[in-house]
Amino acid sequence: SSTSFSIKLSTSHYAFSLKRSSSIRTLSSFYTLASILRSQHPYVNVGSLPVRPWMYLQSPVTRAEQLAAWLANVVVESQLLSNRALHLFLQTNLSMERIVENAEGVRDDQVVNNSQQKPPGDGFKVLFGRSYRGSKAMLHDHL
Repeated sequence: SSTSFSIKLSTSHYAFSLKRSSSIRTLSSFYTLASILRSQHPYVNVGSLPVRPWMYLQSPVTRAEQLAAWLANVVVESQLLSNRALHLFLQTNLSMERIVENAEGVRDDQVVNNSQQKPPGDGFKVLFGRSYRGSKAMLHDHL
């Protein structure tokens, strides 16, 4: 099933570059993000998404409710708020492949407000370094 889910975020939290954003994500992309977060934050309880076969049997509304509940638990975990993949997932429409490349340190994309471009090099790589390996394998595991 190729249902896409719209994520609309409105926040005043300082960790987010944009106060309002919208992205479109597939069910599979949530599992990829969960793998990235678990790998990059092994001591944080990221929470588990329901097993994929069960999710595919559910209605789109039930899937959306499950994904929203999981995301709500993720964004209240302070250690995860520094994760670039999470920010790119929530606040851009970059492909999951690009997000994985950012998680691996191959790319250094930013969440930018088109009216306020950040200078190059002022990114997560500078702040947090390359802390993730093997995410391409995870991406393919979840496609």
